[in-house]
Amino acid sequence: MNEPNTPSLEPRFAQMLQIARSIDGFMAETNVAVWDILLSFQTVQGVQGHLLEIGVYKGRSASVLCQHRRPDEELWLVDFSSFLEEARHNLALLHDGKARFLPCKSSDLWRQPEFSAHRRGFRWIHIDGEHTGQAVTNDLALAADLLSDEGLVCVDDFFNPAYPQISAAVFSWLAHRPFEFELVLCGENKAYLARPASAHRYFSMIRSDFATELGRRGIDHLTVFKTSPCGDFNGWGIQQRRDHRNYYGLDSNPDQIC
Repeated sequence: MNEPNTPSLEPRFAQMLQIARSIDGFMAETNVAVWDILLSFQTVQGVQGHLLEIGVYKGRSASVLCQHRRPDEELWLVDFSSFLEEARHNLALLHDGKARFLPCKSSDLWRQPEFSAHRRGFRWIHIDGEHTGQAVTNDLALAADLLSDEGLVCVDDFFNPAYPQISAAVFSWLAHRPFEFELVLCGENKAYLARPASAHRYFSMIRSDFATELGRRGIDHLTVFKTSPCGDFNGWGIQQRRDHRNYYGLDSNPDQIC
């Protein structure tokens, strides 16, 4: 498969990237692009709901969420560290007063008086808090209660060798609760989970449009992988470019994508 022609960055994304670069943090620029693709897809598909981030640091990834938040949506930013006030300052011009800064542990969200009113009310949940297996499991339980039917959960540091407990916690959750979440995409230190009933919509977009959308955002060093046959595993992956391909299918036949 040929490489896409990479155009200059569209002004909207170029501005998003510039803002992210201006805030100290750990979110890679490739993930700014991946988030923009997935959040934009939710908009096109009419997926509605609030946005939640557990573990904010200084607000780099939250800046992307601020720019995708619609006027009728709230952005909840949860962090018990002292960096939350710095994030509030960094994001002051982006959230129009619709961001809620919650200086607490994610385990304390159950005590928030508005919690029960927001069940199944979030279309995007980013889990980047305490990196123990127990904490990630607790945050996945929280996400299971809060995620809308068509939303996405993003788990940070997935497949990061420094935090093997995160990948173990995610796979344990998926194995023991197969009807709760399904892995739709992983790569670049992130895992993306959806409700099984809506996962097919994300699978379809990844197969048809994802490589093109990465190219439109200046990302030309990644390949989109689907190396398992039909019925084996549904999830997709992204990794460093292989054989100059946009998509890579089965090892026995890379052109065959199930």
